[in-house]
Amino acid sequence: MPIIRNNNFIRDSFGTRIERLITIQGNFGLVQPELLAPAHIVAWTANCMDAFSNILAESGVDRNETEAATVNSEMKYASMASEYQNLRLLGMTIYHDQPVFLKDFGFDTAFPQTRNNRIARVELVLDTNARQIEEGVTPLLPAEFIARLEAAKVDYLAALLNQEKKNSVARHSKSELDEHFAADTRILQELRAWWFVKMGKNHDGVELIGMVNPKKSGVKRKRRKVIEENEAAPIPEKG
Repeated sequence: MPIIRNNNFIRDSFGTRIERLITIQGNFGLVQPELLAPAHIVAWTANCMDAFSNILAESGVDRNETEAATVNSEMKYASMASEYQNLRLLGMTIYHDQPVFLKDFGFDTAFPQTRNNRIARVELVLDTNARQIEEGVTPLLPAEFIARLEAAKVDYLAALLNQEKKNSVARHSKSELDEHFAADTRILQELRAWWFVKMGKNHDGVELIGMVNPKKSGVKRKRRKVIEENEAAPIPEKG
């Protein structure tokens, strides 16, 4: 578990924030009779940890689904690219002495680098093949290979659409998490101020609400600074 070392809520890691909220939700009833915090703070403490952990978990699920959708689209692209390259290799063999057909299918140049151009290249092959059939030209590219390329393109486009949907959900989920984190931060700052006014800054009971005594925190920082300075100091030479 992360150790709560300061009251700098804005810089909390998710682990530290969870630890603060666990402490507050579990202990607030013990301090409220003396603290007499406002009603909106009391209401927040009743389920602050549960609410934050739930939205954090939902954001994690959405992020994982986005990553899975990305992996799937990459796999579908690899399949489409493989089908295209196989068909291009065959086409270059079939039309090696017919440069016009090579150019019609786009087989005379390498597979493009950008996503939109890759899709356009595959569609060019499919459209050219369909046009030749309509014009009564005997197709030389095997129908089975054309069908496989068509299916691979459809699968890739569907994977891209799913990826974008998952990305959109994940973006909204992260935004909600950020907003919730910021709202909790504001209440933590208010709770800290209320504690200091009612109980005093040096009251060790502040640990019951997931915070630290500023005085002790300062001593720890000074001690760490002295240790770091001593470690960095050059070792004196022996006389």
